[in-house]
Amino acid sequence: MSPNATNSCHPSGLRVRFDLSNHGFAPVATACRPFGTNVLATTIPSDISMFAKTGFLASIANPTAVLLRFLSPPKRNRYHVHSPVGILFCNPSCFLKARQTMSELTQEQLSERKNEIRKTAHAARRDQDDKDGVSKRITDRVMDLPEYQAADCVMWYVDVRDEARTRHALPQAIATNKRIIVPFCVDGELELFHLESMDELEIGMYKILEPREDLRDVASKRVGPKDLDLILVPGVGFDARGGRTGHGKGYYDKLLENAKPETPLIALAFECQMFDEIPMQTHDIFMTKVVTEDKVYG
Repeated sequence: MSPNATNSCHPSGLRVRFDLSNHGFAPVATACRPFGTNVLATTIPSDISMFAKTGFLASIANPTAVLLRFLSPPKRNRYHVHSPVGILFCNPSCFLKARQTMSELTQEQLSERKNEIRKTAHAARRDQDDKDGVSKRITDRVMDLPEYQAADCVMWYVDVRDEARTRHALPQAIATNKRIIVPFCVDGELELFHLESMDELEIGMYKILEPREDLRDVASKRVGPKDLDLILVPGVGFDARGGRTGHGKGYYDKLLENAKPETPLIALAFECQMFDEIPMQTHDIFMTKVVTEDKVYG
């Protein structure tokens, strides 16, 4: 159906139209997608009608009930399933009104909310007990994930300050047959380095462990974002949908935009960094999964 279509009809004869022009999201009617998942644009069922900013006409695939959800604008050829809008039964009078979502906030309000979350998350992360032991539980969970097992080329981050720690797991990761990649920052951009030994790291600016300068330009050590089969991502705050906020510099957003669309994005976090909802803006990218010491979200 074209975006200009004005009607659609289920065999039951039920026609429904919703005006969602005040929302910056493309809505979708579907009963088969779980919340908090990334959906490749090419895999969205053809019987779903999507109309960005102009509302949509739902072709009801299930005559009993259909769950309506928002999808955020595409990132890396993905849509992300957001919170439920409501449930529509065959009797249109049973429609449950949508609750207010972060999408209805102004950009200024979103930024203020993000700053509040960052402040709370920084304090909680700083006060996290037994960071080494809890971090090991997180990295063990990550390395047991099917996505990790299947990946040949994995980007790990090297922890700084109060992030979920990874450096204890790097020697074990290097010892496998996988190519282990770590990022480092040059002029505000993340570059990628093929790490084959912990001896290839040194303390750099801001006391951050990073690749030795004398090795950074070695051709065999340079890697591009599209070489990555799995990306492990740090952050400040997360939610169960895969929403993420970092420090606000956008370093990882720039890197993730250039990764392959199908590359899983796995965030590592302490449980204390989880929030009910992270406000997501146009430049933000959802994680495929968020792994904490207690649970795998997504």
